[in-house]
Amino acid sequence: MIFLNGIDARQSIGAREMFYRRICGRIDGNYILLNTCDRVELYIDDGAASPPLVEIARHLFRVASGLESPLLGETQIMHQVRAAYGKACVGGTVSPALHFLFQTALHTAKTVRTQTAIGRGAMSHGHAAVEIILDENRELKDSVITIIGVNHLNRNVIRFLVRNGAKTLLLGNRSLPRARELASETGCIAFPLGRLPEVLGRTDILISATSAPHLIVRKEQFPAGRRMLIVDLAVPRDVDESIGQLHGVTLYNIGDVERRVAGNRDLRQREIEHAELIIETELEKYVRRFERQRRYMETAS
Repeated sequence: MIFLNGIDARQSIGAREMFYRRICGRIDGNYILLNTCDRVELYIDDGAASPPLVEIARHLFRVASGLESPLLGETQIMHQVRAAYGKACVGGTVSPALHFLFQTALHTAKTVRTQTAIGRGAMSHGHAAVEIILDENRELKDSVITIIGVNHLNRNVIRFLVRNGAKTLLLGNRSLPRARELASETGCIAFPLGRLPEVLGRTDILISATSAPHLIVRKEQFPAGRRMLIVDLAVPRDVDESIGQLHGVTLYNIGDVERRVAGNRDLRQREIEHAELIIETELEKYVRRFERQRRYMETAS
């Protein structure tokens, strides 16, 4: 019989750490340990022949499909479930019943991802900013992209840009050493903000996210006639909003980005019912196959 003992993000980080340390010192036999930033779950098979515990299977199917994640539909959890299963296989702690349970959970999660939009659409400001840029049909690999500001948000923006083919990225910051540090990590070219007017003269896409209390890009220093796509992620704004009125310039601000995130969140919410229907269908198949296998084993013995 398969048992589940777990804790998730509804409990404090301290509680999750304590739970993890406690179970790690006790487990043996056939088990799979799923340990992520949001949950610690131990699936144990005691070897007793019994019908499948439907609620445990349903829970794992929902977890692998992203329906139990704080960020609805997030895709990383499916990879984490696969990694936990793979690690247990290498360690030799996976019984046939656990193999069947986790293989079916991963199949279900893939079906949910394929047949619904539960995991589509950016849910972070950085990812949404890059979605907006891609919607403008800009060829990232052929564009000079300038990023202003060294922070976690821009680190994510750079990661998303590179993932989508960006090649030439210029990173400016008031502190040049900090810009150089992030640039060395991400493959950008660092420059001091004093050179911003010169850099803007060859920029195709500009993304700015600083904590400055004043404008970083003023209209009087903007290169005349330069066509540019700008995403201003700062509050207060980094880019003079009147620049958005210039010919050839398209300017998005943090409000536009937040509306994109909200729309994607609504899209995911609308897909929950479809995802749950797929899970229940796969759960019924799992129970039927489990029972057939159990009867076969009983007959063979």
